[in-house]
Amino acid sequence: MPTGCWESELYGGTLLVTARPIDADVRAVGADLACARRMLADEQLLGVTDPAALAGLGDALIDEVSALRRAVDDAASAGVSVAAYGAASRAVALFALAGVDSSTIRATVDASPAKWGRRMPGTTVPIVGPDWLATTRPDRVVVTVPDLLAEVSAAHPDVAFVDLALLTEGRRA
Repeated sequence: MPTGCWESELYGGTLLVTARPIDADVRAVGADLACARRMLADEQLLGVTDPAALAGLGDALIDEVSALRRAVDDAASAGVSVAAYGAASRAVALFALAGVDSSTIRATVDASPAKWGRRMPGTTVPIVGPDWLATTRPDRVVVTVPDLLAEVSAAHPDVAFVDLALLTEGRRA
């Protein structure tokens, strides 16, 4: 049973829902239930509660993973060094599914100091700060979060950024 519901404009709309087992001794807040019901009604109107409507998401994932693998393989064949920008959770899944490691992606740059010195989970790819771009100067940087492309391109005009999403847009259209 839902016990809370909060909306945010982050990434075009984010919803946080908390829930509890039906037999738990926690009461749902009426306003939060109304929020959850409104969201469910909106999703039903959009048709996203129908599994058939979401079937293409798997194909989109396969396309994006394939595009990443192709980008690192092509770079390796050409002797081009590759890094990534954005140590977001979506990048963790992409890296794992594409089978990348520090031999194919030298590092993942992220603006969050809390992530520096760590590694992308499940890989050997280190997470570094933006200064690494100037000192290491990789040939190509794959942007794993499309929303960051304009910002990082403006901040680092001498770096060749590759928008991973653009490599698969034809398939999504």
